[in-house]
Amino acid sequence: MYVRRFSMFVVSAALIAAGACAPLPYEDVVNPDLLKGSSADAEVGLVWMFPGLLGTPGELNDAYRAFRDAGLRKEVRLFSWPTPWTDLFGHLENYAANRETAAQIAADIAAYRQRYPEQPIHLVGYSAGAALAVMIAEALPDDVALDNVVLAHPALSPTYDLTAALAHVDGALICFHSPYDDILGGWFMETFGTLDRQYEPAASMLGFVLDEAVPDPALRDRVIQISWTPAMEQVGHSGMHMPILQYQWNRYVVAPFVVAPEHLRVGRWSVEEFVDQVVLELLDFLISGTAGNDDSPYVSTD
Repeated sequence: MYVRRFSMFVVSAALIAAGACAPLPYEDVVNPDLLKGSSADAEVGLVWMFPGLLGTPGELNDAYRAFRDAGLRKEVRLFSWPTPWTDLFGHLENYAANRETAAQIAADIAAYRQRYPEQPIHLVGYSAGAALAVMIAEALPDDVALDNVVLAHPALSPTYDLTAALAHVDGALICFHSPYDDILGGWFMETFGTLDRQYEPAASMLGFVLDEAVPDPALRDRVIQISWTPAMEQVGHSGMHMPILQYQWNRYVVAPFVVAPEHLRVGRWSVEEFVDQVVLELLDFLISGTAGNDDSPYVSTD
């Protein structure tokens, strides 16, 4: 117990130091009005974004800007964990509170769906926030569906049953993971546990074991798993955990799954079209070395 508490202290200090060295939060991200949702774009669609254990919207500074710069015009709601960022282990370990939070956000999404029955709704989560996004999908009423759920290095066990979440996904559940996420996605989760309270390397590192995570073969087509490749280094993702919040990777790799070019069309695509036209084109785009250009076909308005 002493060793575990000492380890928690060391990890907390390291994360706090990392936060202290980070750039100041993007002013729009920490605007209280934005945290309530920007009604101007509500008629276009809704995107909920969920940060990791530090739990503040400021953690999503670069990711938020990346999505906006990529052309996102939908309403964006940025989640803030109910307790201060200093309680990051509370965010991880309080399973009942996380389930309650998920139910509250699910009710908020249901209210949006009632007002806007045809508009797309997407969830984008990072690390522990990705795990929370799955819990939110599970908590939705039977008649409410999401378009797609994007999980960046989710802090869930690799065999976590995704069946209930997938029942509310019309598009796809996309899981980004990396075998090089072996510190926070591996050792950290094995030592302190995943959000579903399993002590093992997370899907953040390994991806989901689909035979166990999705027992129904008919649902597996809704899951797209994308493992880190060296090509992603071109847009700032080294394969480890923290770069999932980095600007370029979000703009050129993550954002296309929510902000698609006009010829791809955001919405209720088939999974085959999604893979063929988005993933493969994206990989070609990264390998081409043009990821720094604003002329990218992935910069568009929706």
